[in-house]
Amino acid sequence: MMPQNMMNPYQPQFGNPMMNPSMQLVNKMALAPALYVGDLDENIQEESLYDFFSKYGQIHFVRIMRDSATGKSRGYAFVNFIHPRDAEQAKQYAQYEKLGRKHIRIMFKRNIREIPPEANIYIKNIDPAVNVKELHEFFGEAGPLISAKIATDSEGNSLGYGYVQYEKLEDAQSAREKFQGAKLKEQDLVLDKFVPKDQRASNAEKKNLYIKNLPTNEQNMEEWVEATFSKFGDIEKKLCKKHQTENKWSAFVCFKSEESANKAIENFQQNPKVESGNTEPLYVGWHQGKAERQRELKRNHQEVTNNTNLFLKNLKEEVNEEQIKNAFQQFGQITSVAVKEWQASGGNKKAKFGFVAFSS
Repeated sequence: MMPQNMMNPYQPQFGNPMMNPSMQLVNKMALAPALYVGDLDENIQEESLYDFFSKYGQIHFVRIMRDSATGKSRGYAFVNFIHPRDAEQAKQYAQYEKLGRKHIRIMFKRNIREIPPEANIYIKNIDPAVNVKELHEFFGEAGPLISAKIATDSEGNSLGYGYVQYEKLEDAQSAREKFQGAKLKEQDLVLDKFVPKDQRASNAEKKNLYIKNLPTNEQNMEEWVEATFSKFGDIEKKLCKKHQTENKWSAFVCFKSEESANKAIENFQQNPKVESGNTEPLYVGWHQGKAERQRELKRNHQEVTNNTNLFLKNLKEEVNEEQIKNAFQQFGQITSVAVKEWQASGGNKKAKFGFVAFSS
């Protein structure tokens, strides 16, 4: 049963905890370990997070981690309760609750080195009807879990894969043996070793090419693609697609080795050729999956955002957003202005800073 809402006698502390006379007693106490709140909706603000967790007990402070250049949420936060029992209750009862568009993951803040990476399992073919609580309960039969996660799209719909992180390596090994091929609702689970993002690209061979601006007068496009690209190495498979309304073709070629694919790309980059019916040279590049394209678009967007954002520091106490806007609008169209304040935990240091975003 969820604990009753408790009136917090302390003022909510956002960002770094601030000292004031009413907090002197709190800072002499041994505070509860900080809770890490992951998978946080980027639209959630500190006030909303405070309101959500305050029903579990007295909160010392909440802090949403933000990008230093843009000020946008990085998708996780820390919540500090005054009493350890309240932190335990929040972790127990709020785990995987929906906040905004996402289900949050909660764990006690800990050194990442304490978590064995080999105890993380990658799960595919998850039934769309399975929620993260059900996934946690299912895999929790093999041993204590730190957390579970189901990947979702921007609307919160399941993408059919996820992860579970065990406390102990032996429990993860037991789970792989026990649950490989096990049925959860209507689909059989497929388990694999988790590989961190920064290692996936280096571990996977790049053998797939995407080709466009192909000749428009070929009678058999598959034969033309085979003849043109097989000279660089053995082809594992290929696919040719014609545009639905225009006389245009594109193709995908998967070589048996990365070396062959590299040779093909280098050849057409060094020797560009315009095929019949085209105004641009034949394009040969690496094929990107949907997720990879989205990551690249996001990186490009962040680069543009960073190039059009100004960070202002050492602002005077009396400076406000309207004054900043008036001062900078002579240089171009401004899309947004924000002013923030920071104060050290001891209360001796404080600073005011801001952001100015231009349209170009």
